[in-house]
Amino acid sequence: MLKMVSQELINYIKTQEDKGFSKQQLKSHIVKYGYSEAEVEEAFRELKGVEKPQSPLPTQGNVKRRNPFLVLVLSFITLGIYNIIWLVLTSKELRRNVASAPNPKLLWILLIPIINFLFMFYYYYKYCKALNEFTGFSTIGSYILFLLINPVGMVLAQLELNKKA
Repeated sequence: MLKMVSQELINYIKTQEDKGFSKQQLKSHIVKYGYSEAEVEEAFRELKGVEKPQSPLPTQGNVKRRNPFLVLVLSFITLGIYNIIWLVLTSKELRRNVASAPNPKLLWILLIPIINFLFMFYYYYKYCKALNEFTGFSTIGSYILFLLINPVGMVLAQLELNKKA
């Protein structure tokens, strides 16, 4: 039975892996400095076991924090183009966390005149429903804001998403 490897060795391996050194490079280097191959292998096994704990909820780190004021300003400066970009980016973030989120590829429909206006009713509803599932923000409230006062809806949605970032 192998003896317990030191936490110092495990921390050293982790630090060096983060710097880009391969397992083989580290192993040969550490063995040169007095550790046995068995100790090094045990340290790698132990590191692999505790390195990446899996969370049952994939919400942490999947949403980018954005400045809501900047989202608003960029939307006005670009005459609404950033609004579409923001919608695509946040839809992708919602899709990583909520199965019912709308597919951002559907936004290509915005290029079709007349249909684009009708399509936004559908897309905003799906988006607001997914936002509700992910953050708890009111589906109907956000839907009304997106339809009637879009910039306010964007800012409030971004504030809610920032809470999950």
